[in-house]
Amino acid sequence: MSNPTKLGRLEKLSVNILTDTSKMLKDAKTELFADLRGRVLEVGAGTGVNVYFFKDQRVIEWVAVEPDLKLAEECERAMEEMGDRARVFKGYLHDLDEPKGSFDCVVFSTLLCSVPDPSAIVRESHSVSYTHLRAHETLRYLV
Repeated sequence: MSNPTKLGRLEKLSVNILTDTSKMLKDAKTELFADLRGRVLEVGAGTGVNVYFFKDQRVIEWVAVEPDLKLAEECERAMEEMGDRARVFKGYLHDLDEPKGSFDCVVFSTLLCSVPDPSAIVRESHSVSYTHLRAHETLRYLV
């Protein structure tokens, strides 16, 4: 990536808060993500702190949806160790162009605490996420 966007002081603080929060939730995430496999769609991936859980070889592809361009760049850096098994979609879930039923799991991890209208996100996530999920697969929330 050429010319990565530099984070300002406030943004660096936000990244640190996201990272620290993820560390505090490690046990909950370990349990929630223990059996992840196949194609995983993460909505609101932030800086990519979940790479620790998604880099397992059972996850054949991780698609991270992140509308904030600065966070998306941080996420890309975090997922470099996964190579071509991971990519960031810089935009919103409703704009993601993926075939219906193409993911084995859709994950929302600590997203709802950072959006202005969490109930609207939950409503949208059910309709859009279930479009992307394969039959009988899982939608996982960690709020």
